[in-house]
Amino acid sequence: MKKHLMVFLSGCMIAAAAMGAGAPLLLDWGAVDTASGAQQRMSRSLRSSARAPSVQRKSARGTVPWLVQFADVVREEWKAAMETAGAELKGYVPENAFLVEATPEVIARIGALPEVSWVGEYLPSYKRSKPVRKMLAQGTEETREYNVLLFHPEDLTGIGREIAALSGAEVTHMEPMADRAMVRVRLSPSAVEAVTGWSEVEWVEPYLRPQLWNDVAVQSSRMNASNVWTALELTGAGQTIAVCDTGLDTGSTNTLLRDFTNRVTGFAWTNYAYSTTASWGDYHGHGTHVSGSVLGNGTMSTGRYKGVAYEANLIIQGTGGNLGGIPIDLNRLFRQAFTNGARIHSDSWGYNDYGTYSSDSRNLDMFVWSNKTMLILVAAGNSGTDAGAPNGVVDSGSVGSPGTAKNCLTVGASENHRTNGGYSANTWGAAWPSKFGTAPISTDYISQPDSPQGMAGFSGRGPCSDGRIKPDLVAPGTDIASTRSKRASNTGWGTVAGNTNYIYMGGTSMATPLTAGAAALARQWLTTTGGMADPSAALLKALMINGARNMAPGQYGTGAAQEIPDVRPSHVQGWGHVDLLNTLQPSTNQFLDLYDTNSLGTGQTNRFTLTADLNGTNKFILTLVYSDYWSAVGAGKKLVNDL
Repeated sequence: MKKHLMVFLSGCMIAAAAMGAGAPLLLDWGAVDTASGAQQRMSRSLRSSARAPSVQRKSARGTVPWLVQFADVVREEWKAAMETAGAELKGYVPENAFLVEATPEVIARIGALPEVSWVGEYLPSYKRSKPVRKMLAQGTEETREYNVLLFHPEDLTGIGREIAALSGAEVTHMEPMADRAMVRVRLSPSAVEAVTGWSEVEWVEPYLRPQLWNDVAVQSSRMNASNVWTALELTGAGQTIAVCDTGLDTGSTNTLLRDFTNRVTGFAWTNYAYSTTASWGDYHGHGTHVSGSVLGNGTMSTGRYKGVAYEANLIIQGTGGNLGGIPIDLNRLFRQAFTNGARIHSDSWGYNDYGTYSSDSRNLDMFVWSNKTMLILVAAGNSGTDAGAPNGVVDSGSVGSPGTAKNCLTVGASENHRTNGGYSANTWGAAWPSKFGTAPISTDYISQPDSPQGMAGFSGRGPCSDGRIKPDLVAPGTDIASTRSKRASNTGWGTVAGNTNYIYMGGTSMATPLTAGAAALARQWLTTTGGMADPSAALLKALMINGARNMAPGQYGTGAAQEIPDVRPSHVQGWGHVDLLNTLQPSTNQFLDLYDTNSLGTGQTNRFTLTADLNGTNKFILTLVYSDYWSAVGAGKKLVNDL
């Protein structure tokens, strides 16, 4: 008998990888060699002095930011000892270190602790992101808009006033966060250097404006969701999904498109909070389209253009057409949806920052770490291009934040199967000649079927800037037919012939809500067949990854133009294409074992005894997913628990 034993382990772990004393500190700025003579002398001066010197001016609390490295994997009692001494922990830094705020007197006492191997100041140069350092190196006085992250919400008013007083500075927005604060401001390079010398400032990064990043897509040759509707009778009933986007149709439950009747709660961002009294109408059309892909029931098309989880409930968080309603602190966004019952959050927007782990990425990781049953799906972005030295293969490194976060499920886009309508008659080279001007991609049709299936040219590729694999999964993202807002004039990639209630659109924006709907069906299966009342986001992500279909080598075959690497995961397809039936109902004689919330702390162990018949072609597949502790935004390696 052929047996496949598939085991899912999930949970949250808090131990850092053991690297030993003297391992370099990995910062976005670069590696700090804590074993070198100069650094050791610096550390000894702090450890032997009753008061540590600092190059930054102190905060109003008398504190300065410091880096404290331990001799081994960080233990909870060591963290507690720092807090007892009077320090405030502000984030993990690899390897085996923490970013802390403390007075010079307190940091001198911490430096004397036996488990501490090195201490040093978190210098102004460490606070400048790579793009900021590049701008400063250009030597011009060009003023740009930046996000200035502060360690404390209580510093917002005072520091905002100080920044505004700098020559040429223009503060455009200030907002408190759950544990930090953000000032958005136009600054000259000399002003950036001044601001990073203030102890209240943790990080400076360029401000980027957020970008907006399905009848065929659900078929067995693509997502294989339609078979789940019939074979497993899963419809999304009982599930609540949140969508943060430009809004939904008219913004009133009394006049909504009939595909959403009686299943919507709407919110809009106003005065630093989401409110039911502000307008959440969609004057752009993007939010209505993605919502239809998640859970529209297809009433206006006699069921043809229905979303994946077509009986689920929707929380729409309207942002306005320019996405101005996305709060600076994403914890607020996710918390509002979570407290109103959502356990899946779909986000088809992001930033063209090419693999950067931004403050949004950090806040997403922070929320999932503290709310382990919320699965957040984020689009990988539409910055894919064959540029530089065009060779017919899309370049790597274009995935955008917050899809660079660790604890989300990042979704890339594959080509859909459509022979007419939308952009299906166009080639990639005809539609975007400056991006895809070289064969074979230039002559490939955007949605007309290829065998094997290929990737959408625009889909953001990984890896992240610290080397982590993204996206996690891919789903159809070209010529997706879905609902059209009655408030919007935008018709996307074209109106569906014979039914003006629906339009075509394309992007990882479209792949993400389809995957969110699939995740809702998987969650419904876990809560019914799987018997789990509130499964973790990690388990749900593991389930989706485990059942994914390998798309390698892609539509152009092997050779110099091979589109998708043979080995999974890869920076192109992640772990593969969503295949929902294979995820929930594997082939005959395959078995799924599910383990959830098996959390570990430093020094702890979980043991499982598993038996598998590996004779012949049998396989044993172990899929491990865990929600990682959020890292300091300036850390060079973002994994805290590096397995």
